[in-house]
Amino acid sequence: MRVKPAPGTYIVTIEGGSHPLIVTEQGAMTMFQFWGWQLELDWEWFEIAGGPVLSPGGGKAVQFIGFNGDGTVDVVFKDGSGKSGAYEPA
Repeated sequence: MRVKPAPGTYIVTIEGGSHPLIVTEQGAMTMFQFWGWQLELDWEWFEIAGGPVLSPGGGKAVQFIGFNGDGTVDVVFKDGSGKSGAYEPA
């Protein structure tokens, strides 16, 4: 079952890589390195079948991120493929 985590900072781990994610009532923000640049990505909450998900601003490869009540997270790409991982409070 998908859930909307309480506002705060979480560590999301997928395929051995961990990234901080700051969750707010309106969405989330994450930062990552790309070719030596520190980039920020903003996300918005949306309701879809199955519960709330985070969706990035236009043009990104990720369609949405869904948080599950058991501490797992699903990342779904625009082509329908996906990856799973875990999340926990920082």
